[in-house]
Amino acid sequence: MTTTSNKMPNKTDAGNGSKAICRASNVSRSPSPDPRSSANQQSHPMPSKVYHPTTQHTRAFLKSAWAARSGLTPDERRGFAQFFYLTLCAHLEETLVAVLRKRCRYMRHLTKWEDLPEIEEEIDGVKATTSAEPIWKSILGLVGWVDSQTDSAPLARLLELYAIVFNQQIREDIGADLAADLGALAALRNMFAHGRDFFWEFEDIFAKDQFATLDSNPIQKALLRLHAAKIIPDLKITGHNRLTYEERLHSDEALLYFLGSADQIAERLLASRSFTPHDCFHRLPRLPELIP
Repeated sequence: MTTTSNKMPNKTDAGNGSKAICRASNVSRSPSPDPRSSANQQSHPMPSKVYHPTTQHTRAFLKSAWAARSGLTPDERRGFAQFFYLTLCAHLEETLVAVLRKRCRYMRHLTKWEDLPEIEEEIDGVKATTSAEPIWKSILGLVGWVDSQTDSAPLARLLELYAIVFNQQIREDIGADLAADLGALAALRNMFAHGRDFFWEFEDIFAKDQFATLDSNPIQKALLRLHAAKIIPDLKITGHNRLTYEERLHSDEALLYFLGSADQIAERLLASRSFTPHDCFHRLPRLPELIP
């Protein structure tokens, strides 16, 4: 297996002093165009996609909205918290897509089937030698399919693709605690993005010392993580104090806790994947630093 000198376009700054970021990517193995030739002289078209990250704008708004949160009404404050959680998930999805695309595109661009040795087989005592081209084309097709899935795959699907492409669960790269935080954020994302209601389930809401059961509740994972972080003192949720737990979920302490977790998850994912010699993950923007 050898590497070619053809370079795949990477995420680059849009211009001098510009904060916009574009990502240009090849979607075929066509030769790189000759800069000395005009567009009309090119005999090999190069299909491409140009990406502009939507999370650039949500990160910017998150920072300014955080600074102005003291002027929000209680309802607006909860709406802001829900936007906050959605932004964290979007940032993590962007990071997952970056590592998946990078691995897929280097598999496709840095290896050529013609450089692979021929396949030697012996069937019924007859030796035969065949080209590796058909097998490699099948592999390229699978890699291209995975790559194309990243354009629209939700978080849960991205985690499945991650396990397939890297042959291990994401927990092995980020650790059990951060994996639990990621699961909590994913559950909150599904709840808020799809407009699901808060609910508390009691076997007998009027019974003394009757606590809500969190089984099948979409905020269970988040409450367990906040309890482990000592942001929530206990999980003794009753019909009288249930709103207190909702308030804690929307509190500054909870938001900053999950902000820190999301930042750590992204950094560990980028650090765990080496794509030498063309590693440009340092260009992926980080979440904003927010002052409590």
